[in-house]
Amino acid sequence: MKLSWYLYFFSYYLKCRFFQKRIPLLAGFKITSRCNLSCAHCPFWKLTHPAMLSFNQVKNTLVTLHQLGVRILILEGGEPFLWNDGEHTIHDVVEFAQSLFYSVGITTNGTFPLTIKAHTIWVSIDGLRETHNQIRDNSFDRAIKNIQHASHPNIYANVTINRVNYQEIPDLVRFLRGKVKGITIQFHYPYEEGDVLTLPFEKRRKVLDNLITLKKE
Repeated sequence: MKLSWYLYFFSYYLKCRFFQKRIPLLAGFKITSRCNLSCAHCPFWKLTHPAMLSFNQVKNTLVTLHQLGVRILILEGGEPFLWNDGEHTIHDVVEFAQSLFYSVGITTNGTFPLTIKAHTIWVSIDGLRETHNQIRDNSFDRAIKNIQHASHPNIYANVTINRVNYQEIPDLVRFLRGKVKGITIQFHYPYEEGDVLTLPFEKRRKVLDNLITLKKE
């Protein structure tokens, strides 16, 4: 597998660097808009008729992404663990995806047992207990419990920084140390007009400086 990785990425580099090809490498696939939470920042749970693709539609989409050049796939939602089509579940999607892509990841709110066989699992943790519960519908204890009970080797926390949680991000990083393999971060982006969670740019620099300091430590 590693050899095929190296050969593909070497070919990918040559095509993009010297022949100016524009080939996608990573794709995030929102497999469903259904969710079991009503998070403050998310529009999907508000949908009257949440989307749910069939297994054939999912497979066709994945094949198309592979044909376009994608080799790293991240399954997203809504909540991906809620996807199903008859007897097919998200586990079947991951199995099929792994026949196509070098790496298959999944992002989840952490309220389901983390038994999926994806290469990487990202659990959304957006603050310490009180702050996370304010943003993510009282799901903190369930998410942390499922992280602690999981045997998966590649569980990461995915932190979205906003006006509510930005001041406690350093404390959150310290809390998560030893509980997850690593942390990825992003800044909240507005889905709707009148958004009140977007962090002003002048405050983002301080957050990033603090994170850089923590990484050095």
